[in-house]
Amino acid sequence: MTNAIAIDSSALDRLQAGFDFDVDWFTTWSEESLPEGVSREEIGQTIYLLGPKADADSHLLVIEIREKGLFGYLEAKQRPEAFMRLVRLGRSEQTAGRHPLPISWAPYHAKSLVSFRSNSGASGEHARIEVDLNPRGTRHVFAYNINREKRDLYTVKVDHTIFDAALAGLDDAVIAMLSRPPAAARHDDTKVELAELANRVTLGRSLDAWLDGLLTQPQMDFVNVPLTKSLRLVGAAGTGKTLSLVVKFVSELRKHVDDTEGYRSLFLTHSQATVELITQAIASMDHDGILSRGKSTFVKICTLQELANEAMKYNLDGLEPLSSDGLEGRALQLEAIEAEIERVQRSDWVTAKSRCSEDFRKGMSSTRGTPAYQTFAREIANEIACVLEADGVRQSAERRERYLNEKRKSWMMSLPDIEDRRVILMVYDRFRSLLKSMGVLGTDQMIADYLGFLDSNRWDNIRQREGFDAVFVDELHLFNRQERMTLHHLMRDDAKAPVVVMAYDSKQSVRDTFNGLHDAPGGVAGLSRDMRLGETERFDLAEGFRYTPEIARVLEWIDQGFPAAGISEELGFDWRPIGLGSMKQSGSQPILVRAKSTLDIWNCVFPRARERAKSLQKGRRVAVLCASEALFKKYSEAGQYADWFLPISDREQLSSLRHAGKRFVFSMPDFVAGIQFDTVYLIEVNDGEVEDGPYSTGALRRFVSTVYLGASRAEQVLEIYSSDERGGPSRVLRHALNNGALDVIEISDLP
Repeated sequence: MTNAIAIDSSALDRLQAGFDFDVDWFTTWSEESLPEGVSREEIGQTIYLLGPKADADSHLLVIEIREKGLFGYLEAKQRPEAFMRLVRLGRSEQTAGRHPLPISWAPYHAKSLVSFRSNSGASGEHARIEVDLNPRGTRHVFAYNINREKRDLYTVKVDHTIFDAALAGLDDAVIAMLSRPPAAARHDDTKVELAELANRVTLGRSLDAWLDGLLTQPQMDFVNVPLTKSLRLVGAAGTGKTLSLVVKFVSELRKHVDDTEGYRSLFLTHSQATVELITQAIASMDHDGILSRGKSTFVKICTLQELANEAMKYNLDGLEPLSSDGLEGRALQLEAIEAEIERVQRSDWVTAKSRCSEDFRKGMSSTRGTPAYQTFAREIANEIACVLEADGVRQSAERRERYLNEKRKSWMMSLPDIEDRRVILMVYDRFRSLLKSMGVLGTDQMIADYLGFLDSNRWDNIRQREGFDAVFVDELHLFNRQERMTLHHLMRDDAKAPVVVMAYDSKQSVRDTFNGLHDAPGGVAGLSRDMRLGETERFDLAEGFRYTPEIARVLEWIDQGFPAAGISEELGFDWRPIGLGSMKQSGSQPILVRAKSTLDIWNCVFPRARERAKSLQKGRRVAVLCASEALFKKYSEAGQYADWFLPISDREQLSSLRHAGKRFVFSMPDFVAGIQFDTVYLIEVNDGEVEDGPYSTGALRRFVSTVYLGASRAEQVLEIYSSDERGGPSRVLRHALNNGALDVIEISDLP
């Protein structure tokens, strides 16, 4: 009987960079599924997974699996994510500049013991894994237990018998590995494909490989520019922004690897899933061990929410953030705000209604679950985040009075009457009371507190020690106005120009977080002034690497929908029409499929996606993406085809993509941002998603971004579906149809 799996640090690196296994692996632990360079040896009752650098002094992650074990306790579909969480923990504990566990894992520490959630909240699994980070006083890691209770670890006595046996057998396992004849080199297409599926960033290539000719000239210009001021890297989806940002990040680290003063570098993202992807990308690019060689350098890769929580130490007061993930936190807040709007509708709204403006009355009178209601709720969520929390309206009667009477800026929600704003305050007060009753802090509350901390004497005294020499930010378009205001404060030396290196595509901002980015004509001055960065240098990328020229043409014409919504006038230079040149060979013509009803789409697209997944022999290369938030929930709850697809309903679930097996992916565009698929079926692109009336401009802006983001996920095949019962094809597609970028086919005529 096998009692334990023991994995050395060099094997952990390879497992995290690319490990393709299915759920059966947890019963066989077969070597065939392991990445190249990882060997399987069995000594006594321990299975060892050893990388090429394994030796008698290797640090180990030991996982107890006797009897039911850590993985037998979980449903088969939950095991891959739990295992990869242990891999990440093992790596972070054994490498320089280690990162704390994500807040979303709900870690609980007791001296050397820690417990955390085995799976994401969206999975429905509430089990907790318990780990000893210092077993027998060593630097190994021992995962010894799993249960569904958050028990008091201070009372736990760990049985180290299995750990002791695994440690004692390490010498023999290494000797067995070294005694093997050299293995035949594997073709490395699988490794590259896995990297492509994980994040399409580094393809497993080294830093030098990218610098020596794999980057385009515009990318090289960006990577080579000296870091003496802030930089902006702008480009459409698929133009290599994240790759360029990672290359520059690692390149700058190498320049400072021998610094004695200590170089501190921060890489910020907006979601925990992107933290994982960036961490993997940097690890796979660092073939020379730059991260481990820099003894005086400090590297941090995290979300802004994690950074804020770490500084504010809410846990000392028994508080915790709603989420450490910017996207998840915003989604949870929106859900709470929608509920509070509904409660106000049933109470105070009755007397306030007659005194409000006509447009506001229409928004407040809409029905929950409709596009109009969702649009209105998003407007209020932005108002709470970027006005009420940012200006500290909760703090005094004077500030509330000023909010009610001051002149509003162009980027703010349209609230022409003072009574409109009084109702907003009702919703805001209820929302704050709800969070307080739950003992949690909202994402925007936490950022507001963090901004106060960054403007304090305390931070001014510790910033030389805790601040950063350079801050890199991916997906800046997902950061709202208040979040962007934190970045210049994070610099180590406030006497120098801030060095903030940003990559963004304003048109992928499906949550409208880029509102107010440009207050000045031309936009560039507005961005720099708004973020207090001083002079910034802009670099543009215009060559698409992910999709065919035919798909690039569709994206260009979808892009024309933005100026029609008044975007270019409102937000300036960054919203000019894109011009894309595809670097891939020509492919099939994208199509618009017209259906009579949502039921027709359901019964056509899901079997069609299943057949496409079978033909490609990889379900994860096929995605059905729903452009309608309300309909996405209905599709997800329908059970007829549930076994055919892997649902992705938040970005933390992206790690499960590699274990999709034969199932295709079902999601929404913003949940799979950064991921590419061979084939995309983009469904429910209906004109009824944007209702005419109040706040329709903002709704149209968000919907264009959703369609643009969804279409840009396709590499080879793009099919867009609309339903006549929901308004027919969206106006977003008008230019693409009029200019022949999309062929129109009735659903009954599909081959």
